[in-house]
This record gives sequence, C-alpha cells and structure tokens, in this order.
Amino acid sequence: MRNRDSWATRIGLIFAMSGAAIGLGNFVRFPAQIAKSGSGGSFMLPYLIALIILGIPLLWIEWALGRHGGKYGHGTLPLIFHKIAKNSLLKYLGVLGIAIPVFIASYYTWVASWGISYSFFSLFNIYEGADKVEFLKSFTGGSKTYFPSIAYSMISYIIILFLLYYVMSKDIKKGIEKYVKIFMPILFIFGLILVVRVLLLGKGILPGLAYIWKPNFAGLLNWHIWILAAGQIFLTLSIGQGQMPVYASYLSDEDDISLGPMTQASINEFAEVIIGATISIPIIFYFFQNLKPEHAQGFNLAFIAMPMVMEKMPFGNFFGAIWFFLLFLAGITTLFALLQPAVSFLQDNFNTPKYKASLIVVSTVFLLSIPPILWYHKGVFDDVDFWMGSLLLIVISLLEVYVFAWILGIEKGFDELNKGAKWKIPNFYKYIIKYVTPLFLIFLLIMWTITDLPNYIKNINIYIWIERALIVLVLVILCILTSIATKESNKT
Repeated sequence: MRNRDSWATRIGLIFAMSGAAIGLGNFVRFPAQIAKSGSGGSFMLPYLIALIILGIPLLWIEWALGRHGGKYGHGTLPLIFHKIAKNSLLKYLGVLGIAIPVFIASYYTWVASWGISYSFFSLFNIYEGADKVEFLKSFTGGSKTYFPSIAYSMISYIIILFLLYYVMSKDIKKGIEKYVKIFMPILFIFGLILVVRVLLLGKGILPGLAYIWKPNFAGLLNWHIWILAAGQIFLTLSIGQGQMPVYASYLSDEDDISLGPMTQASINEFAEVIIGATISIPIIFYFFQNLKPEHAQGFNLAFIAMPMVMEKMPFGNFFGAIWFFLLFLAGITTLFALLQPAVSFLQDNFNTPKYKASLIVVSTVFLLSIPPILWYHKGVFDDVDFWMGSLLLIVISLLEVYVFAWILGIEKGFDELNKGAKWKIPNFYKYIIKYVTPLFLIFLLIMWTITDLPNYIKNINIYIWIERALIVLVLVILCILTSIATKESNKT
C-alpha cells in the first residue's frame, strides 16, 4: 500500500476542514437566502434545526467514512463504498463524489477570481460612478458597456489556476495545510474588521439586525423556507461534495473525529451567522432602508449591492477591497478541498505523482470551466450549479447515510466515530442518523424535484445540452477508472 499523506497538526486539520466549508456561500449566499425567506426571523430557526439533524450528523458520517477508507489506502467515495459494501452499483454511484467537486470547481474558480478583480476595482475606484448592474454584466461577458471583452475577467482567473496548481502539487503538510494556516486567520481578521466598521455606523444598523434576528414563527409553517434553510446547510458545510472523507482519510484511529466536526461546524457558523450576515444585511439597510428582491438573486448582493454601499462610505474603497479579498480567501480555501478528491483518486489508485495528478485535475477544471464561463448568460452556469451544487448533493448524502448506518451498521459506525474520541457522541444520535436524517434528505430531494427541477427541464438550449453531455462524458470516464481501480484494489 502506498504511503499516504497525513496532517502535521490538529489546527492544520481544523483550518483545512473549516476552509473547505467556509466559502462564498457564507458571505454571499447566506444573506441572500435570508432575503429570499423574507426575514431572518423566519429563516434562522429552520436553519438551526437543519444544522442539528442534518448538518452535524452528516459531518460525523463523512469524517467516519473517510477515516475508515483511509485504513485501506482510499479516501474517495467510490473505493470507500466498494470496501464497505462490495456492491458494484454503489461504487459507480460513488463517482459523484469525485465528479461533483470537479464540476463545482469549474465555475467556482471563476467566481472566486472575481474577488481579486473587484478588490482591485474597489481599491482604485474603478467602478466609482458606474451602473453596478451593467458593470457586473460587462465583467461577465453579457455586455460591452464597461469591458469590451470577457478576457478582462479571465486575468485573475488564470492567476488562481496557477496558485491552485502550486499548492495542490505539494503534499498535504507543505501545501494545503501550510496555506490554510495563513489564509484562514487573514479571512477572520478581515471579516472582524468589517463587522466592527458596520457596528460603528451606530443605530442606523438596528433595522438590519432586527431583520435577521427578530423572531417570526409564521415561517415555520412555510415549507419553502425549510427547503432554503436545509439547502444552505448543505452548501455552507460542503456536505455531499466528497471533500470531507478525503481530508479525514489522512487521520488515524487515535485522532478524534467526534469533536472535530463540531469544531468545524462551530467555526463555519461563526463565519456565516456572526460575520457574514452582520456585514452585508445591516449595512444595506443602513444605506437603502430595506433589502430589495433583486438582492437575493445570484451574486447581486455581493457584487452589485455591496459596491453601491461601499461607494457611499467614508474610506469605502479600502473597506470594499477588504470585503472582496475576503471573498477570494473564502473561495480559494474551498477550492483546495474541491480539487483534493480527484487528486487523491489518481494518487491512491494509479500511483500518479502529486505534481502530475494536480496538473491533470487543474487542467480538467480549466477545460470544464469554458462552457459556464463563455455561456454564463446562456443559462449554462445556473444549470450545472443546480445539478452539481444542489440536487446531486442530496443523492450523495443519502448514499453516505445508507452505507454508514445500514451497510456498515449503526453500531460499527458509532464504534468508528468513538475511536480516539475525547467526547462520546450521545446514543440518541444513532436514531437521528439512521432515521431522521435520511427522512429529512428524502423530503428535501422530493421538494427540490417538485419545485426546482421543472425549471431545469424546460427552456433548454444547445449550450446547456453541450454542458450536460460533458457531465455524462466525465461520469463515464470516472466509472471506467473506478472499475480499473477496484480490480486492482481486490488484488491487495
């Protein structure tokens, strides 16, 4: 068996796990979801309930599956499923745990690069006086009012690709662990600077804070808000994307995996609920008196509303630069995790050198990014995000619960969780993981299928068909590689 990477320090592991979870969703999507729900008072209770019965149990499952697979030299879901279930169908379904993060990275890398560009735009007042809607549209290739070519948005994108290759080509200690220990503290320092600046605005931010925190129990009867809340938990904790099992596969039986996910979730929630919501919503209320419906659409809150706000603030160009660089930091630490499953798959199963595996994966991400970038305004970006960033995450999570609780068995699963544990997980969570969590997932899957799927079946154009053909091609290739890998694994 090939000697696999390992974490040098516990804090490095926690920063890496937290960095995987803390991303654009914490600072961009979370406030937008609150706006979609009509108020934080309606959203926060379903959100917290989803965290307790969906988010934390799934983190425990992913850490446990990952460490269990690491004993056999595997960190990716196809081979973990194969070792536990000996079921050919499950291992092929497990390829989603490699495909999903690669496809998410294909468009997420581009969006993360906007943080670098907009930080520069803010610092040097480049978007000052511009129509912010038209500015973003031009930057993403949908207009030529401010940028004659989409090539302008590609400059920072190429920089990120080279940075990703540089970090991913090194082993865990000298690559991901080293850089998350630099980037994560900077992210929190920048976030707290912005929070303090918002609080110093005075009483004018109170309506925004009330919008987030004033209880509104009527929302508990609105199933749409439950869908929004549960969906946010999935995305904010990076559940069902295949990264957590890979990171956890570098742990030993002596490492604690009961408190680890709790620490990860706590850091993530601090970044999202305390920093993310406190920055954008109160400051938008301060300058505009309310949250408009368009703020909840796509990236409008981060890249349209916030530039408008920063333009009105004293030293707004400086604080705007911090805001957008924070978004870049959040994005890049998530991207490290998104690329690791594919890199690990090539390393573990084909003895591919780290530098070569990283080059293959980063090059693949670049090629797969071409359709969603060039056809961003043709609906391709939203389509691939729905499949890879929403619906299929539920499928993977259901598979993980099934393998952990029903095939490995809930008792063996809890034995795995409690090895090396400094805190024993309460036994009632056995019933939550075995019954409540999968029922919640099935409910979420059915609701998303009813409410969102029809929009992605109708009004399909040729550009979307090309993207979907690429998805099928990648899945077929991964199934072939998995078949080869499992045959070799059976020999050992």
